[in-house]
Amino acid sequence: LLEDYEQQYAALIAKITAQISHLNIAPKSSRHELIQGITGNYEEAKELLEQMSLEIREAPPDQRSGLTNRVNCYEVELKRLQQEFTRSKNTALGASNFESDEDFDDIGFHDDSKRRLLDNSERLERTGKHLEEGYRVVLETENLGNNILQDLSGQRETIQRSRSRAQQMDVELGKSSRILNFMMMRSLKEKIVLAGIGAVFIIAVSFSIYYSVKK
Repeated sequence: LLEDYEQQYAALIAKITAQISHLNIAPKSSRHELIQGITGNYEEAKELLEQMSLEIREAPPDQRSGLTNRVNCYEVELKRLQQEFTRSKNTALGASNFESDEDFDDIGFHDDSKRRLLDNSERLERTGKHLEEGYRVVLETENLGNNILQDLSGQRETIQRSRSRAQQMDVELGKSSRILNFMMMRSLKEKIVLAGIGAVFIIAVSFSIYYSVKK
């Protein structure tokens, strides 16, 4: 769900950036409508950031720090766009007081102003592209990190299973060693008993032969 919010946020930021870049060069009749659109998109982006913050609270503890840093970066970028929007809006509303190009020409402002506005528009468009590229890199880095974490988790599980098997083998070897020792002791006892019986038998036979010869 957090990734969906991030994708929606990135799309909104790109849209806001494009709208700001066209604000000062748009016809004055459409500027108020464009400003309202930017304001609505800005509020929607703020709501998405709030939703992201709520989602982070439900994330695993080991991921919250990285996710929080990402959202903080989004907030800083949105604040920068808000400031850029405020400047462009003031310029656009101020410029809309002039009814035609002749009004600009009368004060010697038209060419320089338009050139600066076009330069600002190009910079904003480049910024939007950089944001999209940065967001793509963030997603790729996150996916790579998730894959690495999954691999490490799989390796840890394999190591834990191997350790469990090794511990089980140690237990089995211990049992086998005790059984073998028991069997060896039992065999030794049986040999001693047999040796004793043999000795008694030999003594009995010897006495029997001795008394037979003596008679």
